[in-house]
Amino acid sequence: MTHDRSAGEVGHVESVVSFGAGDRLVGTWCAPRRDGTGTGERPVFLLFNAGVIPRIGPHRVNVKLARALVREGCASLRFDLSGHGDSRGASDGLGFVERSIADVIAAVDAVERQRPGAPVVVFGVCSGAALGYAAAIRDPRLRGCAMLDPYMYPTLRTHLIRMRARVRADRLDAVIGWLRRRLGAGTAPAREKPAPAAGLGLSRLPKADFAAGLHALLDRGTRLLVVYSGSELYSYNHAGQFDNGFRRFGLAGRVRAEFVPDLDHTVTELSAQRWLIDRLLDWVRHDFAAAPAIARETLPRAGRGTEALTSK
Repeated sequence: MTHDRSAGEVGHVESVVSFGAGDRLVGTWCAPRRDGTGTGERPVFLLFNAGVIPRIGPHRVNVKLARALVREGCASLRFDLSGHGDSRGASDGLGFVERSIADVIAAVDAVERQRPGAPVVVFGVCSGAALGYAAAIRDPRLRGCAMLDPYMYPTLRTHLIRMRARVRADRLDAVIGWLRRRLGAGTAPAREKPAPAAGLGLSRLPKADFAAGLHALLDRGTRLLVVYSGSELYSYNHAGQFDNGFRRFGLAGRVRAEFVPDLDHTVTELSAQRWLIDRLLDWVRHDFAAAPAIARETLPRAGRGTEALTSK
C-alpha cells in the first residue's frame, strides 16, 4: 500500500509496512520520492508511540515531523510498539519496557536493511523519550537520540522558584480576599494547593544512572538533544537546570538541553509544533551531514514474509 504525497519541492512516498518477528510490528515508511545529489547518507528517524497515543504522535506531530524531514533528505519510520495501534502483541513473556526496547531495535534492523549504513536517530516524547534513550544505550547503531520531557531532576533552584511562585500566588489570594471584603463580597474561595507532580507518567531513573547512560552515549559519539516543556514546572522550571543538576557528573555543557516554557508536553498549539519541528530540523542540519543525499527509493512491500519497513 503506497501513497504519493507532496512535501515541498522534494515530495515523498509513504508506505504501510510490517517488520519484526512474524511481521508483528506495523509502521509507516516515509521517504523522499525523487533522486537528488549530495554528500553523505542522511539520517533515518524512528518515531513511535507516546504512552498510549498511536504512532501518529501527540496531535499528529510525528506525521508532520516525518514530512518535514523529507525536505532535509531524511527518511523516517513511524511505528506502533507491540500491542499498540496496528501492531500485534507479543507472547515472549518480556515486560513492557524490555519488549518496547526490543521493538525499537527491531525497527533499527528494518531500517538497516532498507538503508544500509545510514545513521539512525530516535525521537520520543515522555515515556517514548525514555525508551529511545534505553534503546540507544543498547544499540550503537542509534547515532542520535532526541527527547522531549524525559527524566527530570529538580535542583535547589527549582524548589526555590516553585516556592516563590507559591508565595506570590498566596499574596494574590490575600489581596483578592481583602478587596472582596472591602466591597462586601465576602471572602475569596481558597485556591487548591498544587499536588506534587506525577512526573508525567515516568518512573524516575536514579540520577547517577541517567548520567552514566548519557556519558556512554556521548563517548560513543551519539548526538543528543533534550527539550523540556513548561508542563512540569514542579520538577523543571528554568533554563540551565540540566547543566546545574548534572555539573557534578561532568555533563554541564556536553548535552544540548533546552527549557521551553511556552511548549506544552503534548505539543498542542500549532506554534509549538512548528517550533519543535524546526528545532529538530536545525539539530539535523547541525549535528549530521550537512548536504542532503536523496537516494533512489526501492519501496518496501507490506505483508507476511517481508522484512521490509504500513499510512497512519
